Order: sequence, then C-alpha cells, then structure tokens
Amino acid sequence: MFEIPRITKPLELKDYAEELEGMVIQVWVNQPQERLSLFDELDRDEKGLEDVCAWLAESWEWFDNDGDERKSVNAKDVSAFQEECSETDPALFTFVTVRTIEMIGEHRRFERKN
Repeated sequence: MFEIPRITKPLELKDYAEELEGMVIQVWVNQPQERLSLFDELDRDEKGLEDVCAWLAESWEWFDNDGDERKSVNAKDVSAFQEECSETDPALFTFVTVRTIEMIGEHRRFERKN
C-alpha cells in the first residue's frame, strides 16, 4: 500500500478583500469523514467557539511573516485570530471558516480550479 499525504490548498485572503493580498491560509482538503462529522457536531455559539478554533487549527497551516516557511497552527493562534477579527473585521473569520468547509467540499466533489 501507499501512504496518502495531506493535501493542502491555498485560501487566499485577497478573495475576501484586495487589501489582504499575500495573506494565505493553507487548508487541509482531504480530511477523513470522521473529522468532517466532528465539525458538523460542534456548537457554533460563544461556548463552542473554542472547539471550532481547535478544529480549524488542525485544518490550517499558514506562512511566517516572510511568507516562505509554513507554520503549523494551534488553537490559541486561531483563537487570537478570531479575537482580532472580532475587533476589526468580524466577517473575516466567518469568511475563512466557511471557505475552509467549501474548499474541503470542492475537493471531495473533484471540483478543481485552474
């Protein structure tokens, strides 16, 4: 047998706002069904936000400030990003969360963007 690697695809934040060009989150798109089912079961209210952040942390990588080295993300990083968004641009966190799920779905349906 062969080992299937994690497949990641770029979620470019410029798709949300041109001013965010160059900011990219790598999304793990070939996640197992169990992880997707877990996301469906999470509460998305204030109380469940910590669980959502933990789930996203396992789904994302982002680049360092120089843009050349991938960094794994932990739940604290995602939570800090969510808090910053809530203070400056609340719709951004919703955008990246929804786009993450959409990208996984696109990959599962064999939708490819060139």
